[in-house]
Amino acid sequence: MRHNNVIPNVHYHKNFKRWIRTWYNQPGRKQSRRIARQKAVAEAGFRPIGMLRPIVHPPTQRYNMKTRLGRGFTLEELSACGINKKAAMSIGIAVDHRRTDLSEETFQTNVDRLKKYINGIVLQPRKGKKTKKGFAGIPNDSAREEFKALKNVSHEKAFPVKTQPLAVKTHVITSEEKKFRAFSTLRKQLIEAKNFGKKSTSKAKSSA
Repeated sequence: MRHNNVIPNVHYHKNFKRWIRTWYNQPGRKQSRRIARQKAVAEAGFRPIGMLRPIVHPPTQRYNMKTRLGRGFTLEELSACGINKKAAMSIGIAVDHRRTDLSEETFQTNVDRLKKYINGIVLQPRKGKKTKKGFAGIPNDSAREEFKALKNVSHEKAFPVKTQPLAVKTHVITSEEKKFRAFSTLRKQLIEAKNFGKKSTSKAKSSA
């Protein structure tokens, strides 16, 4: 043995065959999950399964042109519709107090999504009681006659996430586009932005 190394002391008595886990019941579990989903839909009646979620853009430049469902609506989006946070969670609206809207388009899209949901929702009186008046942005309870013709509609069908294909238009390159120098233009703008404070102070001193 040389140097300050670990003395070989390997342990090969692992008894590997004891710890193998088989997965022979995978088809049976698949069927059980499907039956459980059907049972949940049947028990829900006309109520949609799951929560209403916002349309968001994924992070990073690689994926931010796409749209997908997010975790929950922001508090600003709920307040724009006049809905309370706890009241929203009681009628099937997901809430995420951490997310922030970085664009006006996303904010307006989710506000319209909430308004469409509130206008189309049908609320059943709780525990067979009389119909109550709505509060905190929740609409009024509906009459019992309206429930007979209702059917279960999923959020994916009622409020789908519409993806817009990227339309790339081609055209002949003009002489002005050939003369344009993108790199030099950007460098000039960066220098102007960097020296904006110095130029403004020098102008103020010269005018004074």
